[in-house]
Amino acid sequence: MSKLKVDQISKATGASPAIFTLPAADGTVNQHLKTDGSGQLGWATPVTNKPAFHVYLTATQSIPNATYTKIQLETAILDTASGFNLTASGTNPYAYTVSVAGTYLIQTSLSIDNMDSSEFARLTVYKNGARDYTADVSQYADGTNDTIHIGKCFMMYLAVDDYIELWVYHNEGASQNITGVRNFLSGFKIL
Repeated sequence: MSKLKVDQISKATGASPAIFTLPAADGTVNQHLKTDGSGQLGWATPVTNKPAFHVYLTATQSIPNATYTKIQLETAILDTASGFNLTASGTNPYAYTVSVAGTYLIQTSLSIDNMDSSEFARLTVYKNGARDYTADVSQYADGTNDTIHIGKCFMMYLAVDDYIELWVYHNEGASQNITGVRNFLSGFKIL
């Protein structure tokens, strides 16, 4: 078997053929060649939509009537930057703290039972401890003992050390329990 050993590659056509200099060392797994625009080739790692997270509620949580209540999201399917505090202790409990600034695509979801006509539930994201009105979504019940499923998908800019939390409000008249994977907060940084 023959081998071709070169340090440079030259384009065969054109008035002044471009000369590309190959990198001296191998790249790592999944890297690709990139150019600096001046003929020097190097290795680059593909950019991904990270950090990313998806957390949800597994325990049953009681939500008082007519009070904004933080959802205690305690189970992570994905948390690439370890930014979500899944406990009631420490800094920013049940919140995602940003480690990489940028625009994030955020998705929220809530499922709440036993809602009657003229009763509603509101799901909202708090940013740095304050309600972010662009992240609000509400829905009224259609009938008696109705289950309300609501969610929202939106973008928001987050700086390093910003944190977001998922909160719920309802006016059913009595405390309501929520539980399960339909109560979640997820997001990822957009490239």
